[in-house]
Amino acid sequence: MQNKWLVRTNSKEYEVNLSNYSSLFVNYTSDENSLINPIVEFFQPRSKVKDDYTILDYNSEFDEISTKKYISYKLSNDIIIDEMKLGAKSILAGQIKKNLLNDAEADGYINTINVLLEDLVTSSNSEIPIRAKSFTHQSIIKLLEMDIDFGIVGETNSVLYQNKQLLPILKDYILGVPTPPIVFFFYPENYLSPREQLTMKEMLNQFSEQIPIFVLTKTKIFLSGKYSGMNYFVNGKQLFTEEFIEALEWNSPIEFNSKELMNSVMHVLRKSIDQWELHPVLSNYQSADLVLFEPIDIYVFVELMRKAGFSFELRLDEEKLPKPVYQYVLDVYEKM
Repeated sequence: MQNKWLVRTNSKEYEVNLSNYSSLFVNYTSDENSLINPIVEFFQPRSKVKDDYTILDYNSEFDEISTKKYISYKLSNDIIIDEMKLGAKSILAGQIKKNLLNDAEADGYINTINVLLEDLVTSSNSEIPIRAKSFTHQSIIKLLEMDIDFGIVGETNSVLYQNKQLLPILKDYILGVPTPPIVFFFYPENYLSPREQLTMKEMLNQFSEQIPIFVLTKTKIFLSGKYSGMNYFVNGKQLFTEEFIEALEWNSPIEFNSKELMNSVMHVLRKSIDQWELHPVLSNYQSADLVLFEPIDIYVFVELMRKAGFSFELRLDEEKLPKPVYQYVLDVYEKM
């Protein structure tokens, strides 16, 4: 999946970049709930926002996308914890019910249970006018409990272990739904150490090989590896657009092509995106919040910060940069 949507309401519009693995890095200007939750709701079977929101497809000449084109699922570590309770609307309960319905012997077992239950109630309470409610697939699910052993040797984090066990089951269920799915995963870093986050990222990468996944995060680890899947909003406006790359190429103080610039953008944001809103210090010769040596990376960082409207500090050795690059970034810096 590689696409771009224009989400439009009466009060605003914004672009969303999508690939098999997409990410939204959340900063202090982001209102991720008002940006993403409406999209999640838009693709629900009984959408409550379909009359308030329109989603247009950039790749199809801005054709309007139907609410039935996709079905969305919202996940987080907390939601997966709740999935273990097997609530009526949980994905796991749906998968269990599906398995029961597909089991050729399930109906026979349920009929036998109901006959035995009726005999038990009749024989022990013949003088009382009561009857037993018949068991169904749904009522059996209500009696079940998830049995995941969190005492497995080598597993120190129950959240990570539960995700290892349950994500494949959730994926199988979602793949069985006839409507093309898209999963929105909110803050997978929650409750996980940096090393555990690396494991979680790999799990989500594997998940995205079969089901498109859109990750909201405040951690660099969970960023998309592709520009086409990167999202970053500043006051509701998308930073990563095709026009931004075109502007980088057009304004380049020396000749940088679009491929080089896109590679540099990905390199710079992976190194620094979590510092952008903290007034970082950039240097090309001494220890600083961000150290960059390549002229293209320094140029790209300055343009990213200008586009985002964030403040920063430059400590550059002029002798280590081509004169046009040094003069350009200095001019930008002084005007901000």
